[in-house]
Amino acid sequence: MPKTENSMVLRDYQTTITILEHLRDAVFILTPNGQIRYANRAAGDLLDLALQDLLGKNLNNFLEPPVRFEDNEQNFLEQICQNGLQELESNLKNGDHQTPVSISFGFVRNKADRVDYIIATARDLSTHKAMEKELQQQQLLLQSRDHLRELGDLAINIVHRMSQPLTSIQLLADMMQKQLRAKDFNAQSLEHQLEQLTGVLNELSSVISNVRNFAFLVEEENFKPVSIAESVQSAHDQLNYELTEQDVRVVSTDQGAIPQVLANPLSLQQTFATLFRFFLKIFTAQPAEGGRQIAVDCRNVDDHWVEVTVTNLPVGGTAHM
Repeated sequence: MPKTENSMVLRDYQTTITILEHLRDAVFILTPNGQIRYANRAAGDLLDLALQDLLGKNLNNFLEPPVRFEDNEQNFLEQICQNGLQELESNLKNGDHQTPVSISFGFVRNKADRVDYIIATARDLSTHKAMEKELQQQQLLLQSRDHLRELGDLAINIVHRMSQPLTSIQLLADMMQKQLRAKDFNAQSLEHQLEQLTGVLNELSSVISNVRNFAFLVEEENFKPVSIAESVQSAHDQLNYELTEQDVRVVSTDQGAIPQVLANPLSLQQTFATLFRFFLKIFTAQPAEGGRQIAVDCRNVDDHWVEVTVTNLPVGGTAHM
């Protein structure tokens, strides 16, 4: 080969090496059996090893978990090709030092179309994984806050709905005791008060039943047929205190026979509760004119799906589901 061509080849080689050394991703040039023939500076940084400590070693020694070989597989290349491992997420490990990476594989073929070298490129995912972890933590915190808010709403409604019946029971009990002590004991009046007491106890039983159903729904994670009307009523019961305080009525109307929908019962209930809260905030900022109402309109669309429209009156905001 003439000197000019030799110098051009050498210059191209040096340029290629310079480019590889300045890449942010780790680059390994491997033999078909996975032996490292070249590693750039980023590869050494990821593994915290010098170049001489990488050359001649098998890349599989630094993967955690390592690529598994079957008895009938001869080399690293066969494992990659047979299992479609063109790209995988793994860890580059050196002792206790591990770095999460995304590794992609390319192949350098000769004139006979056989693979002479495998080019493995590893991208550091440490920052990405840290952001994923932070996002998951934020989502968990958000879910926890939502659950706490829901529990707070439930607690407020329980107190609101139970305080008045308990007071009524106390008053009725006092009246019955006075009548029993009186000389002119009136059995008919006492019977009437017992009927009132039974009604109050039934109301308390209804509150306890709602709480029990809510607790059951919290544990339910699967989808199942759910009645939209029941979900609307459950959301209404959940926010009964706020709705009563702001004198807001919830009216539900159906256009046609409304089938049950496949959903998570609690998720659907909380969707309606969220919409009701949204409209309650609007009502808070607006003067009360002509009564306040949240209208839930359900429409059967060709027996294929259900359209739900939630509107607040008289302000006129609308949400579609």
